[in-house]
Amino acid sequence: MSESTYKPLKRHLIVWWIWGAVIAAFIAAAIHGIVTVLGQEALFWTWFSFGATFLLFATFSTLYHRSLVYVLSDRHMSKSSGILWKRRRSIQLETITDIDVRQGPVERLLGFGQVWIFTHSTEHDLPEEKLLGVSAPDEIKKAIIEQAEQAVWQREQKSTCAEVLLVLRDIRDSLTRLEQLASGRNLSAPSPPVATPSPTTVA
Repeated sequence: MSESTYKPLKRHLIVWWIWGAVIAAFIAAAIHGIVTVLGQEALFWTWFSFGATFLLFATFSTLYHRSLVYVLSDRHMSKSSGILWKRRRSIQLETITDIDVRQGPVERLLGFGQVWIFTHSTEHDLPEEKLLGVSAPDEIKKAIIEQAEQAVWQREQKSTCAEVLLVLRDIRDSLTRLEQLASGRNLSAPSPPVATPSPTTVA
């Protein structure tokens, strides 16, 4: 069984850090306003809140980013993630209904993208799984589609073989019953009469 492993690029982590800096800036601005109203030293608390928020976000995002692993096998698309507790989630390839590639301007500039996987139980904007920050997302999409088509073909072949086997078993059982019925008729049929010799007349 062949497997292909994909991991998000480090450039994708930089985008997460940028978002972390933006969030930290908003939190620092809020802290600055609160501290100013209270009449405290605003500059220290502003930079402290920014640095602490960004450090926590960067640490968590880096550890989580390193834990992300996507594996494509003959039957499943799997995702492993988690910092303290590892979680592995798998999707059967034959249940996949659609695959989208999403790339924003920054993602196209940095050379990575997202692969969204949809199944029967998902809606158009709510994928069953996302492959984040992967290189060559179009190639990954193509590989998943090929594996999914192969999985569907194998399932149909097994289904066809199972149906043929059932038909052959029915035919075998029917022939067995016919043989038994024919044997029973032969046993119950009357035996032909035995001819007795006529007495010989002596002159």
